[in-house]
Amino acid sequence: MNLERSAPERVQDELSAIVAASGDAIIGKRLDGTITSWNPAAERIYGYAADEVVGRSVELLEPEERRGEIRGFLERLRRGERIADVETLRVRKDGARIPVRLTLSPIRDGTGAVVGASTVAHDLSTRRASEAALRQSQDELRQSQKLEAIGRLAGGIAHDFNNLLVVIRGYSELLAARLEGADLHAVQQISAAADRAVVFTRQLLAFSRRQALRPEPLDLNEIVAGTLALVERSIGDDVRIDTELDPSIGAILGDRSELTNALLNLAINARDAMPAGGTLRIRTTRAKLDDGAYVLLEVSDTGVGMDAETRARVFEPFFTTKEDGTGLGLATVYGLVTQGGGRIAVESAPGAGTTFSLWFPLASPVSALLEPPQPVESLRGDEVILIVEDAELVRELVADTLASQGYRILAASHGEEALALAESHDGPIDVLVTDIVMPGMNGRDLADRLVARRPSLKVLFTSGYPGDVMRRQAGRDEAFLEKPYLPDELGRAIRRLLA
Repeated sequence: MNLERSAPERVQDELSAIVAASGDAIIGKRLDGTITSWNPAAERIYGYAADEVVGRSVELLEPEERRGEIRGFLERLRRGERIADVETLRVRKDGARIPVRLTLSPIRDGTGAVVGASTVAHDLSTRRASEAALRQSQDELRQSQKLEAIGRLAGGIAHDFNNLLVVIRGYSELLAARLEGADLHAVQQISAAADRAVVFTRQLLAFSRRQALRPEPLDLNEIVAGTLALVERSIGDDVRIDTELDPSIGAILGDRSELTNALLNLAINARDAMPAGGTLRIRTTRAKLDDGAYVLLEVSDTGVGMDAETRARVFEPFFTTKEDGTGLGLATVYGLVTQGGGRIAVESAPGAGTTFSLWFPLASPVSALLEPPQPVESLRGDEVILIVEDAELVRELVADTLASQGYRILAASHGEEALALAESHDGPIDVLVTDIVMPGMNGRDLADRLVARRPSLKVLFTSGYPGDVMRRQAGRDEAFLEKPYLPDELGRAIRRLLA
């Protein structure tokens, strides 16, 4: 008895094995659409077992929005056409729509008559997901490059603008101490306008992640409670506020003032998105991301929501949907969170409200033990201070301010002049107050040369350029005062340095 299989049988077995091993769904069907065969990949892609679909119409895979497409394909197959590389949608057993690329071929009998058809379906879900991830990565890169370019521009503007604001704010404060009545009110208005200009400059730097933050261990729940106390009256009686604050979240490291401003911005935006009233919900909880432990802050509203185009641009500087908006609010929030090593995301849809999610890294045990600087009891002193500042108006203000507090002043407009002054001065120089960015010799190099000659010299760096950039040049552990500072802030910085 011959047990060997015939050649046609062996070919059929090989073809069956190939179909079973294919990563693509391979479906056989009659010309009326009735399914006759269903390989394992079809089970994986569409979610149906073979015994659930064999004998049923292939139209069960057709989503409502593509109704009639399969009938058109069957008509073309009856005419003997082959249909290649058609990208469309099909519906899984669980109702999910999946993108597929189809190749449909007529099956002929020995006489050449079309008696059935085969469909090879390639699942495009993975490719589409990769394409979406690539687009997101490209969008994030463009956003980062845009922020970097605007940040460099903002830094240059801030340097000159902050020098002017030092003078305006400084002399306003000095005048206010000597005036009263209408004259005092006028000076106070000038000072208030300068303060608003300071806020605007910091917003410019914040969205580009270049502002100088003053991080300290913070209780986020305390920040939320304090901020809500500020906005409850202005948010309206028709807006309900719900909070869900986890008491065990732990401390985060952040700038109290900037974090409060960010939360205020999100709360006011939520209120504006609910003109007919609604619910503002704020939640805090611990969260675990792939790179560590975080505290999650969620700010949600039940307002009008955003379409996809608005949602994609919501953190973009100068983009706004408000008639009187600057477009810096959410860009500033984005800069604050990302500069501190956190993450931010938004979920929204028209009519479905909006949720902003902010992840802040947990404060380390070491940072949680940091103590805030001790208050300064008196600004007066009699030490010798060398002031080096290339902006004449700023140099004169600083010299006048410190002289009025009792200090003995040496002043220079650039590094070489400062070196000559120090060389010719008999006696000690206690503090060097120097701008970092100056023509010729910069403040860092000047400080190094002077400290080499006078090891007991203490140094206070200042700059109108973005604080975080300047701190890297000055040195993380050295004293730095960001412009535009007030006279009292300068005095306190010097007293702390000398103490």
